[in-house]
Amino acid sequence: MEYIQNGDFATGDFPPWEVVIPPVEIFKEDARSYARFGDGARLLQRWRMTVPVPPRVTFSLDIKRSDDVDWNIMHLTLTFIVAGVIEHHPFQVFTEQDWTTASISLALPDRLERVELFLSRTSGMPGTISLTNVSFSDQVSRPDAGIEPASDSES
Repeated sequence: MEYIQNGDFATGDFPPWEVVIPPVEIFKEDARSYARFGDGARLLQRWRMTVPVPPRVTFSLDIKRSDDVDWNIMHLTLTFIVAGVIEHHPFQVFTEQDWTTASISLALPDRLERVELFLSRTSGMPGTISLTNVSFSDQVSRPDAGIEPASDSES
């Protein structure tokens, strides 16, 4: 099951994504729609988990950076609400100048109620970061690549 809605931004609009801090814009090139994050931009999507909660999921996205970006990391946080307790899980996604797929397999707590995905672009850096095909799926099929847990000092 896919939990994220409009992960490919093909609707040309954001809902159910929430633009927390602009600038985040949707663009279309050929058949690909994507969200482009400017300086300090943040985007959020929330959803409830199904019961029973799958034991593992794959979180993945297609990502690229503009030529003028020196910093090649985008930050994201998955927030899990487990039995009423909030757990923050920060990650960093490595970017290239061409579209690449980044993914990570995650074990889920069996009492997981709700998930919030928070995507953020580092403030004060030049250029843009673009992403599409954002997915949080119980189909664990991709190898881990390009996403890793961030230490507390990096989040």
